[in-house]
Amino acid sequence: MKDVKIAEIPSIEIDPITLDIIEGALKNARHEMDAVLFRTAMSPVIREQHDEFPMITDPKGRMVVGQFGSYISEMMNSWDDTIEEGDVVLTSDPYKCGGAISHINDWLVLVPIFFEGELVGWSSMFGHQMDAGGPLPGGNAEVWNWRDAIHVSANYPMILAGGLTPENVIEAIGAARPDAVDVSSGVEATPGRKDPDKVKRFLDAVARIGSTGKTRRIF
Repeated sequence: MKDVKIAEIPSIEIDPITLDIIEGALKNARHEMDAVLFRTAMSPVIREQHDEFPMITDPKGRMVVGQFGSYISEMMNSWDDTIEEGDVVLTSDPYKCGGAISHINDWLVLVPIFFEGELVGWSSMFGHQMDAGGPLPGGNAEVWNWRDAIHVSANYPMILAGGLTPENVIEAIGAARPDAVDVSSGVEATPGRKDPDKVKRFLDAVARIGSTGKTRRIF
């Protein structure tokens, strides 16, 4: 970060009563963050399933209250711009936050907290959006255009998983160009039991396209 005055963390002694009051206030702040998002979120995944996570940290990004541990230090290590009062950072890139979010449907909001011109902490919240954009809104769990993933594999390492079978894996790899593929139910005879013939046909198909493509791994 450029030109940011970070507050020094003082070494002070606090009596147990004051400490308990501060702890309670921070916990309440976290629960209020939850409540505000639950009541205002348009995404039913946040509003009804409560798939969101708040966090408050000190100025160095160390978690004070929240879940999952802090990802702020890693985000700021690659931040080459200024941070000013009133800034809001929005990202859905797992590679920019230590994997705290796992896919582009998780939107992460990060807000710096300033007091008298000094950065004294960070407030953050991330949650699962129902729809993160694409050529078609939403989805019906029946039809998937593999080419929708090409913009991901062109810029980031990508594992293609879900819905793969010996019959469609060549088309899927050719369209999405992943670094690896992950298959399970697509080569099963019954739930939990692999079919040797399906496994062989799947591996043969991947080997054929893998000799000319970039896919080299199967999980």
